[in-house]
Amino acid sequence: ALETMATYLSRMEKADIEWEEIKQGFPELKESVNHFIQAKDQINSYISQNLYTNTHLEFPIVPTKYLNQAIQRLDSRAQERQIAFDVRSAEKMEPVFAEPQTLYKLFSAILAILFEDAAQETTVSIEVQKSEKFLHIAFRNQGFGMPDETFQHYLTSGQAQASEHFAQLKTMRPHLEQWDGQLSGSSAVGKGITLTLKLKTLN
Repeated sequence: ALETMATYLSRMEKADIEWEEIKQGFPELKESVNHFIQAKDQINSYISQNLYTNTHLEFPIVPTKYLNQAIQRLDSRAQERQIAFDVRSAEKMEPVFAEPQTLYKLFSAILAILFEDAAQETTVSIEVQKSEKFLHIAFRNQGFGMPDETFQHYLTSGQAQASEHFAQLKTMRPHLEQWDGQLSGSSAVGKGITLTLKLKTLN
């Protein structure tokens, strides 16, 4: 919204622009202003509701930075095993309600689970999709996998002798619920693991 407003105002500064051309941009400018006001009101409402109840107050943050940091954390080990990370997103990730450090830890735990299970010389794919009010981030590997019943037990209980990262996910579930988010997944023997993270967006 702000980019649209800035572009429009920049065009108006040009001396040779015609008044009719200026008027053509009014609907788009009005929509951008209304979008900005709506976002501001939503943030103010959220802060007023949570300021005195949450010790870790979440603000709208763009998750790209924290996802990239989590991927970079595995970079040297990934090179040794020739495992690649492929991030696919149709557009820029929208801001989500989350606490930055906790979101980074969440990304790190998810990627660690998939990385440990992945077969050598394979790809861990990360697909980002937007739905109304939510951002969906699907993590998939090409790995050894496990029976789905076992995987669901690990995912909900956090008790997995093979990996401490399931326990880390469990400690972060209260934060995820506080963000109105959700984590789900599945696994199959010989196919690998899929984990899908659902985060509430600002818009």
